[in-house]
Amino acid sequence: MNLFDLHCDTTKTCWEQQWDLINPDTHVSLDRPPKGRWAQVFATFVPDNYRGPSAFHYLQESHAYYRAQLAKYEHLAAPVWAGKDIASINDSGRCAAILSVEGGCVLEGKMERVQDLVKLGVKLLTLTWNAPNEIGSGHDREDLGLTDFGRALIPELERNHILVDISHLNDRGFDEVAELAARPFLASHSNLRSICAAPRNLTEEQFQKLARAGGVAGINLHAPFLADDPAKADMDQVLRHIARFLELGGEDHVAIGSDFDGANIPPCLVGSRGLEDLAEYLLAHGISECVLNKIYYENALRLFQQLDGQ
Repeated sequence: MNLFDLHCDTTKTCWEQQWDLINPDTHVSLDRPPKGRWAQVFATFVPDNYRGPSAFHYLQESHAYYRAQLAKYEHLAAPVWAGKDIASINDSGRCAAILSVEGGCVLEGKMERVQDLVKLGVKLLTLTWNAPNEIGSGHDREDLGLTDFGRALIPELERNHILVDISHLNDRGFDEVAELAARPFLASHSNLRSICAAPRNLTEEQFQKLARAGGVAGINLHAPFLADDPAKADMDQVLRHIARFLELGGEDHVAIGSDFDGANIPPCLVGSRGLEDLAEYLLAHGISECVLNKIYYENALRLFQQLDGQ
């Protein structure tokens, strides 16, 4: 099983606990890879209580830990600097490690900070978490759209080959990104609101806009985003989200965005073993092997490879 996972919080968990990226207590561990090729987006999550210089300093400290871990385990993983790196790293039998930032507050409202992200190797920026920042707001403030800085930021990220991630962004902000984006954008870890009413999930219209732009949505395994009753979150709920995405024309626009190590994951879905079991479940319930390969690896790979041509 090849796997391209668009979002995990393992770096934050390990950094805070001073654990290695090989750890028996985390969902993601470099010594427990899937059976096939593996690309993993490691998110640096910046909490909403960080703003201004403290937010960027938080990123710097987290990044130092992340790079030290990749150097320590270079036989198992290597950093991705461009989309073309993913295939070559996977060909070597290693995890293609992709750096993202979850929380645009790290920019401090300064456009020159985009160049700092480029130097760190950031390939994806989740614009907001839940609260307002200098770019816009998550669902804590539904009345706020993008700021002037946020609107100017979208083309600047595109020029610098950094994917725009609208997971967590509120509906008004989503509409503005969809209007401004000249390149594919994504929802790294968001499901469908028609299946589970959590506001963090996408409406069907939003997903169709994202798909028309060439983007992807990563299936989030957080129980409250899978089912209105989190106790009923299971493989069948994942299938329901995927099936509806496909009905909406999403065969080339659905991926995996697990949210491992940052969410309440049903035990049956935890880690690479859980995703392998889910793959078998999906195949047994009508998802073809061709479509499964797209969801698990190919759709996300195509999105990142397109960055090189911008």
